[in-house]
This record gives sequence, C-alpha cells and structure tokens, in this order.
Amino acid sequence: MRLQPEARGLAPGFTIIEMLMVLGMIAILASLVLTGVHGVRLQAKKTRARHDVEQIATAWGNYLQEYRRFPKTVTVTKMDSAALSILRGETAGPDNPQRLTFMEFKSATTNYADPWGSLYEVALDQDLDNKVTVPGLASPLYRSVAVWSKGPDGVAGTKDDIRSWQR
Repeated sequence: MRLQPEARGLAPGFTIIEMLMVLGMIAILASLVLTGVHGVRLQAKKTRARHDVEQIATAWGNYLQEYRRFPKTVTVTKMDSAALSILRGETAGPDNPQRLTFMEFKSATTNYADPWGSLYEVALDQDLDNKVTVPGLASPLYRSVAVWSKGPDGVAGTKDDIRSWQR
C-alpha cells in the first residue's frame, strides 16, 4: 500500500528540483525561439534592402531613358534630399524639366536610408560610356546605374553589402 503525500506529512506539489528543471527547459526553448526570430528579422531587412536597391536602379534607368542623360547640376552619389527631389519630380528645373515622377517616396522622406540607417549609395554613368566606378571594386561595372547598401555592418566593400548588380 502506497501512502499519499499528505499521509507522509508532505504537502502536494512540485519539488524545488522539479521547478528548476522546468524553468531551465523553458529558458532553453526561449533562447532557441529568440535566436530564430533574430535570423528572420535580419533576412527581412536584407530582402527589403535588395528590393530598394533594385527600385532605385530602375528609377535612375527610367530617368536616363526619358532624358538621355543623368542630372547635370547635381552630382548624385547618395540617395539624399537632392536625389529624392529629382526622382519625385518636385521642382521643374534642368534636372527634371518635365517634373516626371520616377519613384514615389513617403512625403516626409528627406533621405532614403537602408534598414540599418545608412543612405543608399549610387553610381551613375555620367559620360554615357556604359561604365560606372564603384568604390572598393577593382574594375568598373559595365552598366549605366549601380546602387548599393553597406549592409548590416555599415562598411562598404564587405561581403554583406546589398548590390543592385548581384543577386
């Protein structure tokens, strides 16, 4: 005959060892879930950056197709307020005389940054020889537009950069 815990003078419930084991298992499971969530968030940011660089390259390509040149009064190297103003068609001037919209941005956007806070970088083929020079690359790229993000580490020329000319 087996005695119930009350009959042995013990209160029913879990022992401290059992409680610590359960808490340890919960902690291990939580760490696994949080690690997975971090990886998913990083991948989502990379996907957004890849989409952005492709959209920016397409917008500048459409600009070139329309005007058969790139802006003359503004040197575009980053997606700053001057570049956004041209692509939005905000002002009629020599860089977008028809005030065409090549890319839409949220109205409050003054600079176009990647998910890690750095402005997207741009290289335009100003002399129309179908070559652009990208800092950190040994040879020029044979294209009219190159756009890139410095990636999560914020340093240009590293393997985590997101580039419009690479998939």
